Amino acid sequence: MPKKPTTVERRYEMMFIIQPSATENTRTKLLDEVRGFIKEAGGTIFHEDDWGLRDLAYTIKKVDTGYYNIFYFNDTDTTKMQELDENMRLVPNMLRHLITSIPLDHELVQYNEDEADAADKK
Repeated sequence: MPKKPTTVERRYEMMFIIQPSATENTRTKLLDEVRGFIKEAGGTIFHEDDWGLRDLAYTIKKVDTGYYNIFYFNDTDTTKMQELDENMRLVPNMLRHLITSIPLDHELVQYNEDEADAADKK
């Protein structure tokens, strides 16, 4: 007799970088598109973090800055993560993205540019 699959909630972090040439309107539409991809994959976003325009660690597609965004979301259907990843690869104006699994007890810390700058000066 086959075992019934158990639905286990998992948490994910998706960081993505948008082209610096993208207009505010384009970025807003792109963020809505990404939200839609997560919803289609059965996910529920529980936190969003916008880091704004930042320097890249290395040049990507001949640019050295990009708009950083992070979405944290829950999902119970891990089979949809590959589909989400493939959809993200097809988004125009997207430089890079990365989806990682995070522990259920992971504590979110809001990015604070002033605190990061102060830590760098120490």
